[in-house]
Amino acid sequence: MRLTTSQVTDLLFYKDAQNKIHAELVTTLPNAVFLENKGKKCLFTGMVLVTDWFGKQIKNFEYDGSGRYRQFETWGNTSNPHPEVVVMTKCYIDYYSCTYSGGQSYCRYEFSKQVACDGGSGGGGWNGGNGNPSGGPNGGGTGNSPGPNDYPGATQGEPQPSENLKKIAKSTTTMMVQQVAILNRVLEQFLECCINKAFFNQMVTAGVKLDFKVTPMQLSEGGFKPIEMSVSFKGNSAINYDVLTEELFHAYQNLYYPGGIAGKHGTIGGSNLEFEAKLLRDIEIMKKFMPCCLTIQTTNEDNAAYFDWLRKITADVTKHPTDFSELQDKYFDFLELFKKSWPAYFLPTDPNLKPEALLNLYKNSGCTIEN
Repeated sequence: MRLTTSQVTDLLFYKDAQNKIHAELVTTLPNAVFLENKGKKCLFTGMVLVTDWFGKQIKNFEYDGSGRYRQFETWGNTSNPHPEVVVMTKCYIDYYSCTYSGGQSYCRYEFSKQVACDGGSGGGGWNGGNGNPSGGPNGGGTGNSPGPNDYPGATQGEPQPSENLKKIAKSTTTMMVQQVAILNRVLEQFLECCINKAFFNQMVTAGVKLDFKVTPMQLSEGGFKPIEMSVSFKGNSAINYDVLTEELFHAYQNLYYPGGIAGKHGTIGGSNLEFEAKLLRDIEIMKKFMPCCLTIQTTNEDNAAYFDWLRKITADVTKHPTDFSELQDKYFDFLELFKKSWPAYFLPTDPNLKPEALLNLYKNSGCTIEN
């Protein structure tokens, strides 16, 4: 269930016993049971999260619909990039930032907070009642705190990839539990797109294995290194749909093109590969009728021309391009404008390197414009 924070957050002012004024943000997050019974006379079920003005957690409560509640803790990224949308998914809260254009919205995943789902103690269970004295179900905690094994997908404190992530991951051991949990869920979102699932499955069939890691010192949000076969993220907020999709597509390019793409990194043809990845992203954005695009930033006229070209090669978003003859009139022109827009990709163009990885996907994946 996706709700804007303005729908669920109130600002509370009060004086304490010392006559000091406090300002707290109170976020009320109903669960599916309460939402399904909206309009009926029933007690609130869900969570209430209380933070100070700067986003620091103060206290949190869960209500079970019978008038009982329990206090619990939160973990995860406590920095607040002023998100505009909150999404509830079981024992996680996912935060998104959204932009609006032409009456439509485009939301980007920012970070997640992990919340306790069961357990508690004699002083922290339901209404201070009968909780698990050892903390969470696997023990090791105090009061209402979780034990080290209570994080979803964790065993003995080690991060555990999902079944789909196991298909492609050589290693995630350098990532924290929370980071693997985020990656698990972003990968599921990624696989909801037909074309993404198509090239993911091709890599799995070919036995491609990738080392996933977080490297805070890197300059870009994400990166794919073909020599070491790794996908890296700058931080938790970089583990998002856009970054994962682009880096996995680079891994697919490495599989598709003979000899891989290592020899083109930072040299001739490197900009071809980057523009091909951006073209995939932009076509998929247009299919969802979201605001597009940031690929061409030279002038407003160039940006508008690129948008018109995208509409042309997709026949007004009714089909996928499957042959280079559909792109060739403007493809290399826009590739050059892309390089001027993003100096990091201003590399020598390979005039013989066409976007065959993308075209092959659209031709043979069986995906339609609707999915």
